[in-house]
Amino acid sequence: MAETRGAASRHAVHMEERGALTVTGVTDVASFDETEIVAETTAGSLVIKGRNLRVGTLNLGTGDLGVEGEITSLAYGAGGKTKTSLMSRLFK
Repeated sequence: MAETRGAASRHAVHMEERGALTVTGVTDVASFDETEIVAETTAGSLVIKGRNLRVGTLNLGTGDLGVEGEITSLAYGAGGKTKTSLMSRLFK
């Protein structure tokens, strides 16, 4: 069990030709569709934008995420997990 936790805590991003992306250190995928994927990582929230995006692989046990499609943007949110409740999002 300690090995899995250690593997999931390391964060890295590897992109090939803007068409394939591998992310490690993923703790959760908050949302995804063809244009945007929001993943929580050990380094904070990661927003992946593009066209025809597909989650090819997802293993939260090891913290691995594979994305395919035309990737146009990668952006990090605030460091660490910053989850908000459903009620606070509804009443902004």
